[in-house]
This record gives sequence, structure tokens and C-alpha cells, in this order.
Amino acid sequence: MKIIINPKYNKYTDFISNIPKIFEESGQVIYTGRNILKTIQIDNIKIVIKSFQRPNLINRIIYTFIRKSKAERSYLYSLKILSKGFITPDP
Repeated sequence: MKIIINPKYNKYTDFISNIPKIFEESGQVIYTGRNILKTIQIDNIKIVIKSFQRPNLINRIIYTFIRKSKAERSYLYSLKILSKGFITPDP
């Protein structure tokens, strides 16, 4: 799994690396549907973590070889939105 961390949050590298395990064990669910959103508190910072629905077999192949993952595109689009001067949470 490829992990990209905003340089602003490098001090949370260990936490971020363990998000799959932490997500299953803790946090407060704020949305359940196609995806799951949870809030988790770390160092007095409330963060929202999104767990994407697992894609079907064909889409898994496409995401592996052709297209960037949903998570990577979400991160990159958030950076693009910020660069245009719009307000959005830090990626």
C-alpha cells in the first residue's frame, strides 16, 4: 500500500501507517453508506477518516494498473482545490 503524507502531518506518520487497524477498532461513526466515515481524536485534533468501499474485481484491476486509487485522487484534488484559493480541509 502506498502512503502519501502531507508534510504538515509528518509527526503522525506512525498513526497514519496504522489507520487500517485503528479504523476497525476505534472512532465514532458519523456516516455509513457506500463508504464509512469515522472521527478519531489525536493530540487534541479531531480528524475524519474515510474508508472507501472495496471496488469490484474489474475496478481493482483498473486501479492497480491504469487509474489512481480513490484515496490518491481525493488527496490530489484536495491539494488542487486549495491551490485555487478555495477552502477545504487539509488533505
